[in-house]
Amino acid sequence: MPWLVSSAVAQGNSHKAANSPCQDSASYQILSSFGASVSVISDGAGSVARSEIGSKTLTEVMCSNLKTYLETEKNITKEDKLYGRFF
Repeated sequence: MPWLVSSAVAQGNSHKAANSPCQDSASYQILSSFGASVSVISDGAGSVARSEIGSKTLTEVMCSNLKTYLETEKNITKEDKLYGRFF
């Protein structure tokens, strides 16, 4: 069965009132090699200018790095993959 993934972030009321962008991010990667996925979420730092850029960068880079690690790590056994024991 193929994976079905859903993701959403929403601009909070205080951000709407201040005309600030939503600074939260969510990213995911499908690990087709063993039927799993990784997801990373980030709550942007509302007190920092352009934190939405950092939040988005963090989620995308971490998902990519986790996917690469999990798909190439030689110490992960088939049982670990089956039961989700990666770390």
